[in-house]
Amino acid sequence: MNKTKGGKIFLIIFIIAALFYFGLSLYVANAMTSPLARRIEISPEIISKNYEEVSFNATDGIGLKGWLFHNDSKNLIIMLGGLLPNRANVEYLAPMIAKELIDRNYSILLYDTRAHGLSEGGRVGYGSVEGNDVVGAVRFAQAKGFEPKNIGIIADSTGAISTLMVIDQLKEVGPIVLDSTATQFKPLISDRLWKEKLIPPPTTAPKAINKPWV
Repeated sequence: MNKTKGGKIFLIIFIIAALFYFGLSLYVANAMTSPLARRIEISPEIISKNYEEVSFNATDGIGLKGWLFHNDSKNLIIMLGGLLPNRANVEYLAPMIAKELIDRNYSILLYDTRAHGLSEGGRVGYGSVEGNDVVGAVRFAQAKGFEPKNIGIIADSTGAISTLMVIDQLKEVGPIVLDSTATQFKPLISDRLWKEKLIPPPTTAPKAINKPWV
């Protein structure tokens, strides 16, 4: 085999490998950021019959939808779910928590994060941009007459990450509870790649480390 022919073969192999690499990268990126949990699993009346369907915007203009449960109270709790759930967040037992808080005379706001449930948004940001949703929810609550000091937040998983990303904009907000905030992104992504997409991670990674924040 002469050098010219060998060089052509090498070039063809290189091009095929490059196309495969970039094609796989695009597939993984699309699969990992595609919208989630578009179907709302429960009726809001399971939590309370005194509610309204609400719509508001994140600070970057994305339209968000949710439920606002009313109570004779000046205090409101905003509940944020993690990566996979929508406003129902049944894995976190959010309906039960919301119902108990309502019984304790709190109003409750549950909403779909962007690219989840009925909210707008074509891509999931893993907390990198969802902080805009959190601030939008707080501003919506203020527009409804709740003072910042009387607005609390309960956020879990990537919802907690979203809140931390904008924590400097929440200085006037009342109590904030951050539960099971992932401290490492690589294990989180690797776990989702394998469990949901059956794509083996590029390297062996330890299990995601979750540390509760209060």
